[in-house]
Amino acid sequence: MGFSRAEHAIPNVKQVRDWKGLFALWRKEAESLGARSQRATRAVDPKNELATCRLCDLQTLCRSTRN
Repeated sequence: MGFSRAEHAIPNVKQVRDWKGLFALWRKEAESLGARSQRATRAVDPKNELATCRLCDLQTLCRSTRN
């Protein structure tokens, strides 16, 4: 998965027009992960719920109730 300024630059790469908005979203998510880690919150919380779990090879080890 990737992002590009140009439409159809590479197959399966999404065009992004609002780079500042995308970076702001990524920053918010990274800061949230860092804050939860700092507070020692280790809750299982897949970003896209079952869609994320389907791509994970660690399902047998996961504590998520979504599996």
